[in-house]
Amino acid sequence: MCGFTTPHEAHAARLVEDAQALGLLGVAQIALPHPDGPYGGADQLGYLDGWLCDLPAETEVLAPMGTRQEHHALVREQVLLTRATQGAPPPLIYADLPYTGHTPGWHTDGAEQALAADPERGESYRGLAERFRLTPRWEVRLDDAEWASKRLAVQCYGSQLALLSALGHGLSLHRTGPLRTERVWALEPHAAPAV
Repeated sequence: MCGFTTPHEAHAARLVEDAQALGLLGVAQIALPHPDGPYGGADQLGYLDGWLCDLPAETEVLAPMGTRQEHHALVREQVLLTRATQGAPPPLIYADLPYTGHTPGWHTDGAEQALAADPERGESYRGLAERFRLTPRWEVRLDDAEWASKRLAVQCYGSQLALLSALGHGLSLHRTGPLRTERVWALEPHAAPAV
């Protein structure tokens, strides 16, 4: 739907888009040497596991919520498993936008309750909440200057914007759309029941 003829072509273009967006934001990029999601092969997460294992256990790691995104959820679960195997703290979980940001009430103080109640977008949140206590770590409601910077970075992903629009995310670049509020949660395992 994005006009690519092969998965390799799509993956290469996405790496270029990532580099352009991160360059605008002044953020360094570490690209693992394999395609992910729909562009990858059977062992999509092997490099991720190895890379995570090489990090010091105290490194703060972020993983996607996986809202309506199967490949994001697979990454999240791999990160959770690897960190647990290391005896490291769970990763922080970020709301993958624009998907999560379409939740009614997303831009309000009641976002967690709205997400938990959302039958369409809340499945990943509810699944995590069964296993962990989710505590908001960061919430950013972008001001006009922050939004202008983010909008420029998002526009670097030209190969995806038409697809997002076709899939019902057409308001993604609207100032009041799903991208204006960002949230990150800390995870704490629920206490084991007393015996």
